[in-house]
This record gives sequence, C-alpha cells and structure tokens, in this order.
Amino acid sequence: MSQNRGAPTKQEMQSSIKQEAFRIYLLTDNKKATLDKVVDGNVALLFPDPSDLSASSSGHRKYKACFIHDGQWVIEAGKRKEVSIGSRNFSNAKFFASSKDQTIKWMSPETPNYQNILNTVLGRGGIQLSQIEKLPNVLHENILAPQYDAASLVATKTASKRLYGLYKPEDRKRTIKELLKLGCRATAEDVLEIRRILDVPLKSKPRNLDYLRELLRATGTVTDHKGRVHKDRTLYQIFLGARDYDVESENKIKVVDGLAEMLEKDYFSQLPDGVQLREEQYYGQFPKGFEEKEKERIANESRELNNTLKVITTASDADCQQTMALDSFHGYDLRPASWASNDNETLASAIYFQKTEAGLSCQFRGLDGQVKTKVIAWNQLPPVPNSIDDLNKEEIKKLYVPIILEQLAEPGQFYTPEQIQQLKALSHTTVTASQEDFENAWGELQEYIKSIAGPWINFNVLKALYQFRNYLEPKQVYTTGYHSNPELLKETCELYDKNFALFGNDWSSPKN
Repeated sequence: MSQNRGAPTKQEMQSSIKQEAFRIYLLTDNKKATLDKVVDGNVALLFPDPSDLSASSSGHRKYKACFIHDGQWVIEAGKRKEVSIGSRNFSNAKFFASSKDQTIKWMSPETPNYQNILNTVLGRGGIQLSQIEKLPNVLHENILAPQYDAASLVATKTASKRLYGLYKPEDRKRTIKELLKLGCRATAEDVLEIRRILDVPLKSKPRNLDYLRELLRATGTVTDHKGRVHKDRTLYQIFLGARDYDVESENKIKVVDGLAEMLEKDYFSQLPDGVQLREEQYYGQFPKGFEEKEKERIANESRELNNTLKVITTASDADCQQTMALDSFHGYDLRPASWASNDNETLASAIYFQKTEAGLSCQFRGLDGQVKTKVIAWNQLPPVPNSIDDLNKEEIKKLYVPIILEQLAEPGQFYTPEQIQQLKALSHTTVTASQEDFENAWGELQEYIKSIAGPWINFNVLKALYQFRNYLEPKQVYTTGYHSNPELLKETCELYDKNFALFGNDWSSPKN
C-alpha cells in the first residue's frame, strides 16, 4: 500500500474512533429488543454467538460484539457492526446488574485482565487505541485507568511528569477530601458545592461515570463541627449517620429535602451498579445488631439527663444562680440594661450596660450569684462609639469585652481574662476525660475555681452538669450508626415543660 495517502474515507474515519471511557456490557442475546435497552455513551456489548451451539463444561463459549460510541450505534454496511471476539470464559469476571434491566450486566473494571479484555474487544471492532492507551498495561491499569481511586493515581507523579500534568491526581485527592468536609457541614452553600462537584462527571462529554463512581465510593476520615471524628466514611454514610433524610409535615408534605435521598435519586441512580453500591454503603453504616445498640444508647443518655434533673430539682435557687455564675467563663455578652428588668433576668453570661455621666454603668452577676453594679470611668475605656447602642455590634464587642472584664475583675467577684483562659483549658480536659480520669480532671477544675471564688461554694449542681457534658462528649471515632440522638432533645423539651411551674413558672427563674 502506498504511504502517500489522500483524505481518509468514511470507513477509515470510523475505524479510528479512540478508546476513551468505553465500558463492557454482557447481554443474553443480540435481539433488537435486548439491544434497544442499552443507552450509554461508549459501550462494547458482548453476547453469545448465535451460530455456536456447542457448550463447554469449563465455561468457554464463542462471543460476538457490537458497539455504541457517543450514544450512537457503530454502523457498517448500513447495519449495526458485529464482530467475533472468539471463545471466552467470563466465569471469573465481576458483573453488576443494570439498575434499568436486571438481564443486562455490566463488567466491573476490577475484573482480572479487564483492560486486556477491553483492548481486545475494541481492537476486533476496529476501534484504535490512543497513544496513552498503548502504554504498558501495568502502567495503564494501576495508574491511569479512571476507575482507580485517587490514591493509585498519585504514582503518576513519579512515573511520568508529562502524564502527571495531564491527570493531576492531587486535584482528585483534594476534591474528595473537600467533598467529605462539605458533607459534614452541609449548609445550603455546601450542598450547592457538593452538587457542583458531583455534576462535573455527568456534564462531561462523554459522561464519566467511572469518575462519578469514584466520588461516591471514596472514603476518608473527617472531623465535623462538633468535634466528632468520622473514620473511613463515604459522603452517603456521613449523611446517613447525621439522619439527613427527607422531612415531612404532619400532612405528609415534604418540607426539607434530605441529602441522603438527593444522592440516591440524582447520582447513584446514574450508575448501572448504583443500587448495589448504595446498599453496600447503607449496610456498612447500619450493620446487623445496630438497632439494639441504638436503643441502649438512647436509654443511657436518657438516664444521664434525668440524673442531672434530679440534682437541679433538689438544689436551691441560690445554688443554681451561683452555678451559672461560676460556669460563665465560656463566654460573655454585652447587653443594654433594659434587657434585664429584674435580678433573675440578669444572666451570669452577660454584662448589662448603661451610659451615665460618670462612665459606663455595668450590671453583672458576681461569682457568689448576687447581682452587682460597677461604673467604669470613661477615661478607662476606648473612645465611645457614635452611640452607646453600638456596643451591640460584634466588632465593637470584641474590643470592649476584654477591657470591661479587666475593670470588673475583683477578687472573688469576677474572672480575669487570664483566669478565663485557664478555666477553659481545665473545662475542656474535664469534659473530654475518660470515665476513669473524670474525677481527677473535675477535682483540678473545682480547686482552681475555689482559689478564685472561695472554698465555701456548693459544687453539687456544677458537677452534675459536667458529668452530663462528659458523658455526651464524643470520645471515639464514628464508623457506624447515627451521630446524634434527637430523642434526647425531645425528652429535654418535655421535661422542661413538665417542670416549668415547679421550677418557678418563669423562663428566667434559676432552675428553668
């Protein structure tokens, strides 16, 4: 054949289709009704050779193949192109049933010698390999093939600088990590970003379902805003654990779109093996015996809540007021004096201000639980904003609160900023301590508070609160089950209503 060739013919152009993102389906036959069930971008469809009536006990039989490229049948001589691919044994291959039709099976890329099978089938069909696909199979299968996870792709960096620039495996790793972080927060903005990431493989041409599968299957270890560590979880499992389901009103009208259902309907459903992938992750999150463990956890948390309530019930109002004052170091707020019309409404976690000629009048609850007032001279404070009401603005609060705390600090009456930092550290140690170490951690916190406020304090209520906090604080990584207990919040509200009148019949009464 002459090397000086002219323009390629239509048939030659057809035979030069690149092997990009092709997948393998196994069909029961090549009847029109069967073939018409398959709609996909790039597919090689295998079916038993109808002219071969022999059967082999080893599993070998003759197969033929036809092809879909960019959603269109590959045509030859005016009809679907069919080629023989010889005798094959697929007994060791891994198949997934299509979610649209159980008689159609999709070959998993994890099948032994998958790439060799695909190369052979497409070669028989005249679908040429691109230069990248002509690389040794070991490189393609273990580094470049899109069905492999991002961790495998990292090897590209040392294998080839050129290919590293093409595939950018670190981008995939960052994408997966970011996807899981977004799933832990799941604000409205986060959900939009999750959709944007998952829509990328669906909007590519042709659609890259292998990449979508990788995103949905990818696991990672992330920490949520409550400090809970979720180990080796997928995005779907994080949503399941957070109970992020559809919410319906009493009239069965959906009022909240669940993120678990979003993944099921919009993304898992796009994959031929989506149902199986989703079910594997579901039962991985909720294994056998999970229900009994969940019942036990709910019962234990209810017990701890009621133990705390018993201590509050038997305490005096004065003890409750002082407990709140001693526990106020977690954070102070600035509020206008008009917000507290009586002593009970003067919360220990706030400082109530009022402008006077002598200076800024501050009302607060001292560490003994009693309400006090102190005037801070204007020359002891930064320049007053345009209006005293501006103290409610967050940026101004940040400037004023530390200075006001310094001015109010008196021995046994108010914490200094330095003491607050030490108290926060001791509090964190107490809350996160193991059950065996709780008493020692609590003892250190208690002794430090005594050194500030005096030795005569009744710590019964404060210790009960810390025991409850310590019990609920996450101390292990989460791998299965739910991350929260909405039943506990429901029971808390019911107990609040039940004891409201008994505890003072007002929202500001100390026990309430």
